[in-house]
Amino acid sequence: MLAVDPAELTLIANGTYTVKDLLHVMLMPSSNVAAEAMATFYGRAVFVAEMNQRAQSWGMTSTYFDDPSGLSSANQSNAHDLMILAEHVYSSYPQIFAITRTPQTTITELNSGKQYGVKSINNFAGDASFIGGKTGHTNEAQDNLLSVFDYHGHPVLIIVLGTTDRFTDTTKMLNWFTMNYR
Repeated sequence: MLAVDPAELTLIANGTYTVKDLLHVMLMPSSNVAAEAMATFYGRAVFVAEMNQRAQSWGMTSTYFDDPSGLSSANQSNAHDLMILAEHVYSSYPQIFAITRTPQTTITELNSGKQYGVKSINNFAGDASFIGGKTGHTNEAQDNLLSVFDYHGHPVLIIVLGTTDRFTDTTKMLNWFTMNYR
């Protein structure tokens, strides 16, 4: 699994982690290794097939997953399908957004008991109005960001795809929204 991202320094080879810790590592620093580890434990082909089945059952008709980490250029989606995904996470899986809004946490490698600090790569993590979201990047797709913010008790979804400055672009869109919808 480390071969998917040899520069990965958060998880160690032959380490044992809880699913909760793997989710934190997968969602906060966007660890491709953690995604591969979870899928491999489950059965990689079955895991990816179930990802695609779930996307289809939710009506994400333009989404296809080729791998669990999102690194393959065969992975495809669009803003509309990502909106559907965000709606499901917001309404049915709020614990996922809770993880993504966390600026830092500690995970434990169970064999040794050694603890490691994990920091989010999402600039919005820890902001009071940030409900949650997920970063993404590949060379082909460039920078991407799905963000949900609280605006007077209502969720506001901003999706930025194919940019070179996802956080600035998201901030500009959020500022525009807050200035025009009072």
